[in-house]
Amino acid sequence: MSHLTIPSQIYTEMLAHLTAALPNEGCGLLGGIQAAATKAYGIRNVAQTPRVRYQMDGQQQLHALLDIESRKETLVAIFHSHPNGPDLPSATDLREAYYPSAVYLIGVPDGNGSWQVRGFYLYRDYFKEVEVVVTHC
Repeated sequence: MSHLTIPSQIYTEMLAHLTAALPNEGCGLLGGIQAAATKAYGIRNVAQTPRVRYQMDGQQQLHALLDIESRKETLVAIFHSHPNGPDLPSATDLREAYYPSAVYLIGVPDGNGSWQVRGFYLYRDYFKEVEVVVTHC
């Protein structure tokens, strides 16, 4: 997949979850079909840290994955924020990338109430950028 399409309503939900988590990293999942997100799942970050890593609440993550499966969809993206930047995957992100078929979205607040979001496929020792397309339906 060379791009990930996210409807504006789902994109807004994702950013609201990341904003609510500040100053810590926020995280969650996007379910969908092929290269299109259909639902956002904001998940509590049990690591509660503004730097270095996020760790999804296991119960909430499992519930989200089961809901995605029940909708006959797939995990299309994993999102999290880097509250203090950068908008690139960290060494920890690469090391803990357990879903190679999912796009990893990284959001960074721009200081003006908006977010910069970039998407990547993450592998153990490298990453590849994926275009994020927000649609207005």
